[in-house]
Amino acid sequence: KSANFTGDNGLLMEHDHADDKVVWHLIMYIPEKELTFLFFLGKYSHLFWLIPFVLIGIITASLHRAIISANKEGFAKSLKLLSTGLEQSPAAVVITDTEGSIEYVNPKFSEMSGYNHHAVIGENPRMFKSGTTGDEIYKDLWDTVLGGHVWSGSFENKREDQSSYFVSASISPIVDRLGKI
Repeated sequence: KSANFTGDNGLLMEHDHADDKVVWHLIMYIPEKELTFLFFLGKYSHLFWLIPFVLIGIITASLHRAIISANKEGFAKSLKLLSTGLEQSPAAVVITDTEGSIEYVNPKFSEMSGYNHHAVIGENPRMFKSGTTGDEIYKDLWDTVLGGHVWSGSFENKREDQSSYFVSASISPIVDRLGKI
């Protein structure tokens, strides 16, 4: 019987040679997980050279799953942090699609405008127009944002109770990895 322990990855390999049997036992430790592999070769012990190739495949697949799991956990944590930041932001946040349909508003927006988020999801932001801001401002805003740039300026909106309020805003496009809005 012999055993080998390799490094920090927690890999233990042992094998027995007895009664014309060869048994390979591999234990691999991944944080909070233990994977055990047994290979009984019996009278086919001359095929022992296949074991490293099989192990490489198993280890690679196992590590791939562990990495994906860790990435998902990290992604979920980052997403939760970002979501909390948007929800607790002292600035109003409105997210629309490229057609102008509102997809998200944060609580600060609801506080400022008086509109419940259920009332505005799927609507167009033009519903907040007070009528005092010129159409050229809105055209410039949309041309700038759809052109992939940040628009900064101010305009007057109306609340749900029809009272007006001024908005000083910086509006930016959200782009994917390829730069598409």
